Amino acid sequence: MKRILKLLAGILCGSLIGIAIAVLVAYLIDGKEALDVVSHKVDAAKLAGSIALSCMLAFVAFILQILLHEVGHMIGGLATNYKFFSIRFFKYALVKTNNGLQWRQYDIVGTGGQCVMYLDKDIDVAQDSTPYFWYNAGGVATNILLTLISIIVVKYTDMGIVGSSFFTLMAFAGIALALLNGIPMNMGAGINNDGRNILMLSRSARNRRLFIRSLQIIGELGHGIQPKDMPKEWFSSELPTGGNDYFGIVSYISYISLLEDEGLWNEACIAYEQLNNVKPKLPLLFSLETASEHILTELLTQNRQDIVEKLWTKQAEKYTTSNYKYSPCKLAALYAIELLHNKNEKKALQLYEELQRRKAMFYLPGETAMALNIAEQIAKL
Repeated sequence: MKRILKLLAGILCGSLIGIAIAVLVAYLIDGKEALDVVSHKVDAAKLAGSIALSCMLAFVAFILQILLHEVGHMIGGLATNYKFFSIRFFKYALVKTNNGLQWRQYDIVGTGGQCVMYLDKDIDVAQDSTPYFWYNAGGVATNILLTLISIIVVKYTDMGIVGSSFFTLMAFAGIALALLNGIPMNMGAGINNDGRNILMLSRSARNRRLFIRSLQIIGELGHGIQPKDMPKEWFSSELPTGGNDYFGIVSYISYISLLEDEGLWNEACIAYEQLNNVKPKLPLLFSLETASEHILTELLTQNRQDIVEKLWTKQAEKYTTSNYKYSPCKLAALYAIELLHNKNEKKALQLYEELQRRKAMFYLPGETAMALNIAEQIAKL
């Protein structure tokens, strides 16, 4: 909702600034006479209504382009032998479960949507033949196609001022999203956009291998399989080459999850330390994503209070407490922090009960099973 309001506020401010500039230009050209014309000819009520309608049409156009961008990813994936797992619009994801399609709440900072596909567990990465282009490019291709359709509609049909305005805004929204997602770039918090994914995958067989493995792992987690029950060769202990090694970071975090699931807490703690020490520095999103679980491994091993305090910054605490409802592992980590660090047994019990209560509502059943196992290990302490 905050993103939607921010978008509307931006459109409104842009409209007001545009009007102010137009009036200023008229004043500079014709002086006071121009202002007199504006004050007599412009109907304030109609102007306000036009601005409100423009904001509403722009909002609908951007929302449609975002939604259909994710549908484009799904179509691109299905067309190249990927299997559907979920499609997310803002914080609401339609997920394929053992009981059919169900709605779940899930969110990733910096994204307005996401389409998650997976690959069959029998795919052999050594063949290096699994397609990656259309799954990643499907969203941008859809935005471009919608832009072309909108331009054709505006040029060759008479839909009235409202219809023409809507399809014009659809074209602008499509161009904006195609550029934002198509030009290779890092989205700020450490997330690749579609164009950067394609670029990195096209240049490296190693990245393609890690990409395929990550989708196989997601597929198994979606079917309720824990990391410890997956093929060990899917998990790489290879340390990322740096903070810009996106696929290496994702792969290494999966490897740490395997260590945690197997109860190898010392090894997991060391792996987190190595991850945090990569150069160039780990992107902020990954630092925040791993902070609570790094603390968990520290509490279950050396329990160095100074290290816990260093990791548990206000930013990390705010991020974790804002996102634990989407992640059972974050909820288990918060349970450990309250029980073993803050010594707040009442709060810890509330978190433990919440994990049990919400276990059927989380995004990945395999991750939930792992978190429940971790919570039981903590409870024994």
